[in-house]
Amino acid sequence: MHIAPAFSRGHKLSIHSVMSVFAASLGLLSASPAFALQPLSEFVAAARRTSTDARQAALTTVQREAEADATTGQLLPSFVANGSYTLNQYDAVLNSGQGSIVVQPHHGLAGSVQLSVPLIDVAGWRRADAAATTARAAGLSAEATEVEVQRQVAQYYFQLIGAEAVRRSYETTLKADEENYGIARGKRDEGAATDLDVARAAVEVEGIKRNLANQQLTIALARRALTTLTGIVPSADVPDFEEDLHAEAPLSNWEARIAKTPSVRQARQETKAAEQQESAARLTLLPTLTATATETATNAPGFVGHHAYFTGAITATWRLDVPTLARRRSQQAAAEVSRVRAEGAENRARDAVHEAWQRIASGIVACSAARTQTSAARLAAATTRERYAAGSSTQLELIQAERDLSNAEATRIQADANLGLARVLLRLAVGEH
Repeated sequence: MHIAPAFSRGHKLSIHSVMSVFAASLGLLSASPAFALQPLSEFVAAARRTSTDARQAALTTVQREAEADATTGQLLPSFVANGSYTLNQYDAVLNSGQGSIVVQPHHGLAGSVQLSVPLIDVAGWRRADAAATTARAAGLSAEATEVEVQRQVAQYYFQLIGAEAVRRSYETTLKADEENYGIARGKRDEGAATDLDVARAAVEVEGIKRNLANQQLTIALARRALTTLTGIVPSADVPDFEEDLHAEAPLSNWEARIAKTPSVRQARQETKAAEQQESAARLTLLPTLTATATETATNAPGFVGHHAYFTGAITATWRLDVPTLARRRSQQAAAEVSRVRAEGAENRARDAVHEAWQRIASGIVACSAARTQTSAARLAAATTRERYAAGSSTQLELIQAERDLSNAEATRIQADANLGLARVLLRLAVGEH
C-alpha cells in the first residue's frame, strides 16, 4: 500500500507505510505537498535534534564519560611540582673544618618534582570499572529517552489524525442538525411539530457544538505538543489514514526481544555498576601500595651537602574504620535495590510489548467492524439519496443518513489511527527506533 501523492481529504495515507519506515530506521516517507501534514518520520527526526529531554540525556552521557575518565586517571602515574621561597629573619650556618654548612639561609629557595605511581589499588580498579559501566548505562539511558520521545511524538501524531477525522464528522453532523433544527421550526410553524420537538433539535445542535469544541481543543493541544517536541508546526491539511489488517508475529516472538531494549539494557548496566561499587567497598579493606620518586633542589643543602638530590619511596596504606564498614553495607543495599529495579524494568518492557500486541489484535477486529459499518452506512446514504431524488424519502431521512455515514467514516479513520499507533508502539517497545 503506497502513500497517495496528494493529501487532500479525498486521498488516503497508508499507516502500514509509516510502520515500514519505522522498521527501516525511520527513513523518509514519500514527498508531500507544501500544505499536507508532514510524515511521521519527519517529526521523529526533528525530535531527535530539538527535544530537550533527548539533549539533556545526551549531555548527561558526556558528563558520565568524563567522570569515568577522571576516576580512571586516579590510577595512573601523576606528576607534582612545588616551588617555594622563604624569608628567614636569621640564617643558620654551621662552621666545620671542612667548610660551612648552611642549615637555614636568610633567603630560602626550594623546589621539587614528584612522580607518584599507584602500584596496587584493587578497590580503585573496581571503582574505575564501575564508572565506565555507569557511563555505558548513561548512553543507554539516552537511547531509552530517545525511544520515549519517539513514543510521545507518535501518540500525538496519531491523536491529531484521529481528532481531525472526528472534527470533520462533527462539522458534518452539526450542519445536518442545524438543517434538522430548521425543519423542526418550519413544521412547528405549520402545526406539524411541537415546541418540544424544536427544543430537542436545539439540544442536538448545542451538544454537537460542545463536542466540536472539545475536539478542537484536542487538536490544538496535539499540534502544540508536536511543535514543542519537534520544533515543526503541523500542516493544516490532515489526511485520512487507512491501515491494512495483517496480523503481527506471535507475541512470544516479540517478548523474546525484550532483552535488547535500551531501558532493559540500561537497568542491567546500572545493576552491574552497583555490584562493582559493592565490590569496591569490600576491597577497600585491602591495603594500597604506591611508589614515589622525588627530585629536590634547594639552596640549603644542610647535612646532605648537595643542592639537588633524589629520593624514592614505596608506601603501603591500610585503613580500617567505622565509615568504611558502613559504606560497605550501603553499597550492598544499593546493589540489591538496583537488581530489583532491573527486574522491574524487564517487567515494564514485557507489559508494554504485551499491551501493544493485544491492542493490535483488538484493533484489527475494530477496524474490520468499522469498515463493515462504513460500507453499510455508505450504501444506506446512497439508497436514501436515490429515494429522496425519487420523492419517496424525506429530507430528514437524507440528513440522518449523511450524518450516519460521516460518523461511520470518522470511526473507521480513528480505528485505523489507533491500530497504526499500536503497531508503532509495539516496535518501539522492543527497541526499534
